[in-house]
Amino acid sequence: MPRIKDFPWSEEEIVSLAGRFPTPFHLYDESVIREQIQGLNKAFSWCTGYRNHFAVKATPNPHLLQILKEEACGTDCSSIAELVLSQKMGFTGEEIMFTSNNTPVKEFAKAKDLGAVTNLDDLSHVEFLHKELGLPEFISFRFNPGPARSGNVLIGEPHEAKFGTTTSQLLEGYKKCQELGVKRFGLHAMVVSNCLEVDQLVDTARMLSLLRAQSRRNWASKSRWSTWEAASASLTNQMRAS
Repeated sequence: MPRIKDFPWSEEEIVSLAGRFPTPFHLYDESVIREQIQGLNKAFSWCTGYRNHFAVKATPNPHLLQILKEEACGTDCSSIAELVLSQKMGFTGEEIMFTSNNTPVKEFAKAKDLGAVTNLDDLSHVEFLHKELGLPEFISFRFNPGPARSGNVLIGEPHEAKFGTTTSQLLEGYKKCQELGVKRFGLHAMVVSNCLEVDQLVDTARMLSLLRAQSRRNWASKSRWSTWEAASASLTNQMRAS
């Protein structure tokens, strides 16, 4: 991650730019963005099918999304506006992930039309989606570990969050979706935000890997898991071996 001392522009250059463009403005270093993405993709090159999904709500800037698209990233959307923006920028199918709460049917419909990965954070969405649109072949669930894990100052504590399913709700959701014809499943968690602590990220990967194993023990294993779960399992195994 670039440090302040690595800031690529001098004070004189910034003042000059402020004279050319209306202030305030955001200034991005494209070369650094590409280097960071390429480094991340290289780090996960061992995982077939790996793709990093960028949270569009963090920076809904078409120019940045174009860079991300060129570097083989996907998008993570939480509203219909972000879905449309992803579509306009050329992202298709499972390059798009849709996670939201209190979601109107038109937004689920847009995600389904795009072939996006639908990530549910409430068990009640299963029946709602089945009744209104029909469930897609691929469904993911957002997991909230509650008091079992700690968050950080940016996202708060998981047990205080209203987002995500408990373990029992998650298992019930997978079982119900399989009964309704879903063939592929995903697993998602957001325990911390903007975290650079390796141990915390590995703990999340390990948590998802163990939860995946528990899920498979609790219901038939005919369904296929997404690359995300394979990635978390492989990452956990690699860390244990190191």
